[in-house]
Amino acid sequence: MKKITIFLSAIIVLLIVACGATARVVNSFEECVAAGLPVAESHPRKCYTPDGKHFVEALPPDSDDVACTMDAMQCLDGSYVSRISPGCKFAPCPGDDKAQ
Repeated sequence: MKKITIFLSAIIVLLIVACGATARVVNSFEECVAAGLPVAESHPRKCYTPDGKHFVEALPPDSDDVACTMDAMQCLDGSYVSRISPGCKFAPCPGDDKAQ
């Protein structure tokens, strides 16, 4: 009986050590992806860890990726124009050569 207890204790210790050795600490999006964890194909992409953390992919600044507010400006003729990128200035009114 004593041999079985020692044998089972050794197996439990080995399992605990093996499980602890395979657990990786993830501190960034890149580490999360490298660990093979699930990545949501959103923009920007997000990687999720089993403990509930998530990491967002850092995107380089790009002038084509600017999101302007959805407000509008009323022109003198009663029509409306919206903001355009880059710079998010209002588009020119009909008959006007420069942006407002």
